Amino acid sequence: MAWSTPKTWSSGYVVLASDLNTFVRDQQNLTAPAVMSAQGDIVIASGANTPIRLAKSTTSTQYLANTGTSNAPAWNEVALATGVSGTLPVSNGGTGATSFTANGILVGNSTSAVAVTATMATKGHLMAGDGSGVPSMLAVGDDDQVLTADSGVATGIKWAAAGGGGNLILIGTAVASNSATLGITGLDSTYDSYLILLSDLIPATDGTTPRLLVGDSGGIVTTTGRYRSHTSISRTDIATYEGVLGPGGDGFGFATNVGNAAGEGVGAAIWLSHPGDGTMTPMFHGTTGSMDSAGNIRGGQVLGHYYAAITLTQLQFRFASGNITQGRMTVFGAKHA
Repeated sequence: MAWSTPKTWSSGYVVLASDLNTFVRDQQNLTAPAVMSAQGDIVIASGANTPIRLAKSTTSTQYLANTGTSNAPAWNEVALATGVSGTLPVSNGGTGATSFTANGILVGNSTSAVAVTATMATKGHLMAGDGSGVPSMLAVGDDDQVLTADSGVATGIKWAAAGGGGNLILIGTAVASNSATLGITGLDSTYDSYLILLSDLIPATDGTTPRLLVGDSGGIVTTTGRYRSHTSISRTDIATYEGVLGPGGDGFGFATNVGNAAGEGVGAAIWLSHPGDGTMTPMFHGTTGSMDSAGNIRGGQVLGHYYAAITLTQLQFRFASGNITQGRMTVFGAKHA
């Protein structure tokens, strides 16, 4: 039944039964029990002067929202994207912020709004704490480096060359491409001994001699008479052995008559016994192998030294004459702790 607009009564009007049924009985029937029939019912309008029953929701924690047909009231969950306003503070489980830097890392800030660190937009970045609060970014290292603990840097970690063979640590490597010399720096008191690996070294000049030289902060030393060496040579073309004294000039010589034809060249594994803070003169000892300009294999034990004390910081390889067509020199340090 529909709502009936109240009648305007005139003086002397006789009230009829139909008037009572329309303006009293029917109006009362609109609210109870026809409309309000169960516990929790509420009355809403479906149109002008047309109340209807809205039953309570059987799902707990729902709220009345204008999400029904034509935005009529209906029971529903709160829509966080559209049903709330303002910024949820940290004390209520929110972030206290309305936007964040793209690619940034969120960091707690007590009861204040969540903070944002430097972004992670760069390939290889790592987030690292430095003990002062907000973490910082550690840039990616070079190829083949590994993450290493170091209490001397702000974050306590750094990228460094990977260690090889227990306490053998790579100091450096140098590759020749028609080069005059190959050099390695970074020798210091961290190491007591160094392993020098020479491989596939081919001279531009046929029949020359390889040299190793030492240096300090002032550069590579080429002073005449400072280097002495002896090489015990075995050869594939003769049955006897040779002993060759190296020149006393520009470097420690450890092979002779190195060829540069196909398959010829020189290699060696030589130890340098001398810490960067040592007092003895730098001493070389190891083995070498080469093919001479006649195609014969030569090799043996080598021994030599730089005949003066020096604060050793660098090494150099060269041939006695001409450039180095190709090859590699790699230096490892042997840590004493």
